[in-house]
Amino acid sequence: MRILGLVCVGWLSLQAAEIKPQAGDYVRLEVAKTGLLRGKVHVFEFPEYGGSLNEARDAFEVRLASGKIVVKDDWVKPADLKKILEFTLKDMLAAKEHPEIVYRSTEVVKNGKEATAKGNLMIRGMARPALVKLKEVGEGVYEGTSEVDMREFKLKPPSAMLGTIGTEPLMKLKFRLSVR
Repeated sequence: MRILGLVCVGWLSLQAAEIKPQAGDYVRLEVAKTGLLRGKVHVFEFPEYGGSLNEARDAFEVRLASGKIVVKDDWVKPADLKKILEFTLKDMLAAKEHPEIVYRSTEVVKNGKEATAKGNLMIRGMARPALVKLKEVGEGVYEGTSEVDMREFKLKPPSAMLGTIGTEPLMKLKFRLSVR
């Protein structure tokens, strides 16, 4: 019986694959501005992440290093980029206390090369339901999107200049991930 258990564990581990950064991959969070800056979008990238995919169970997990986020805005002055990054790390993500953002799928519904995943997204230690749409665009390469309402994580959309510049509460997550 013990040998059968070890064989089953070995078979399941063969069905799991690692998600890790490859050339051309990205995980981006886009946050639209309101008011006087309507039309502008903050773009944050997570260059350090990892995870796993278990095809046998139609389940996956992705972990983003919240303290390694990079601001990719090309419309902001360098001094302001630094302020945006500091605010994001300290006030929005609380990256020192919560070094990871984690998504774990609980159900994946496939439709050919496309799929919809239901799961839980954890930001700042709070887990909330999240829906992810993804598509296989190459062997072991997936692109996808999700929308996250920052208010669900008790985050107040930042504003400035007495509210004449604001932030949409709905953020868009876009990614291209490789599984090996």
